[in-house]
Amino acid sequence: MTNCSYETGNNIIAEETGFLKNPGIENEEALVQHGSYTYTAPDGSIITVTYTADEQGFRAQGAHLPTPPPIPAEIQKSLDIIYEQIRLQQEQEAREKAFRKPEESNFAGEENYPSRFKQ
Repeated sequence: MTNCSYETGNNIIAEETGFLKNPGIENEEALVQHGSYTYTAPDGSIITVTYTADEQGFRAQGAHLPTPPPIPAEIQKSLDIIYEQIRLQQEQEAREKAFRKPEESNFAGEENYPSRFKQ
């Protein structure tokens, strides 16, 4: 685990903690860092940013950061329908792949059949 904090001569204050998530587990290890920094903007306002950095990327939060407007209900409904259709199509493709007829599969020919089925 790491822990760090400092303050500069021009009143920037920062602190951060970090740790290794899932140590020793292949393909699941991730460095996780949480922290914040504060500084004075040119207009004199105090700006504070808190953040998390991990396997999902860097995510910052602060009252001064812009946020997207909410998605209108009509558009969200359309997106939900599109995502549901994509999910259904993927399920159908998976079922078709699992239940392929032998002539549609990757059999190389008669040599792949057990001898008891050969004539």
